[in-house]
Amino acid sequence: MVPPEAGPPRGAGGPAAPARPLGRCLIEARAVRYGPGYWIAPHTDRADKVVTQLWYFNSEWPARWRGTLRILGSPSADDVRAEVAPRRGSSVLLVRSADSWHSVTPVSPAAAQDRRTLLVHFVDPLADTGSGAPPAGARVGDVPERHADIQWPGADVGRPTTDGHRPGPADQGGPGPSPT
Repeated sequence: MVPPEAGPPRGAGGPAAPARPLGRCLIEARAVRYGPGYWIAPHTDRADKVVTQLWYFNSEWPARWRGTLRILGSPSADDVRAEVAPRRGSSVLLVRSADSWHSVTPVSPAAAQDRRTLLVHFVDPLADTGSGAPPAGARVGDVPERHADIQWPGADVGRPTTDGHRPGPADQGGPGPSPT
């Protein structure tokens, strides 16, 4: 969890319960490994994500390895409100809003292990994502893969977006995070 002294656990708005009911949500889960050079630019999650829970599985993670989750107060990567290292036993709950900016700093080439994370997203199948929502009654397998926010070494930074989409492995044919 984000330590209390770090301030609010999400963007400038502070903590809040999800505004949408979780009962109708689909659940997306993915286990990922981020190797040296991988990072995620400042973004808010896509509109259909109601809440995301992250769990970390690294037995150790010295600060020099970087690769930390940053909770931001704005799209600026320097507007850091809290920072969480991916150590086993750590978990973060992100409630999606227009102000829930976050990023991951680049994993250092000196990292002796990959950054290992389990993400569980509660996805509202009726949310207006701007590109059309899945039909009522959609199943988890019907939700399209949209994980192009992960950056790899040499990727163009681009500018922060509110939908979390960045050029990434799916768009450029570059390496992606390894499934765990």
